[in-house]
Amino acid sequence: MMLDELLNAVEEMNIQPATVEELQTFKEGYDVQEAFKPGDLITVKNGDTGYNSPREGEPAIVLELIEPPVIFTKGLFRREDIAIGVKGPRGRVFAFSADSRYFKHYTPAEAVNEDADAACPAEATE
Repeated sequence: MMLDELLNAVEEMNIQPATVEELQTFKEGYDVQEAFKPGDLITVKNGDTGYNSPREGEPAIVLELIEPPVIFTKGLFRREDIAIGVKGPRGRVFAFSADSRYFKHYTPAEAVNEDADAACPAEATE
């Protein structure tokens, strides 16, 4: 794809800048970090992590704590300090490292309605 085509595609997406309220809400959630241990069930807090899976309301399991955390500074900043297991779009469970600040403990009341989600599959690739 040529640069002009890419820029036109981005323009057509009509991405709006974040509002002050959105940024403040993100900061409040980012500052609250829960303590996890292997075996804990977790889910996304505040709806978006930058990861494709799990989605909000979907459970994942903490497989291990990564100490010291792995820090990535190229592209999006990441401080990955947990390994989690999550069900992918093809029905298999897979593991990846993640930043625990984007997660909270999972409760069954947050469970996603799988019938409703059938029309909106996860975007993650395995």
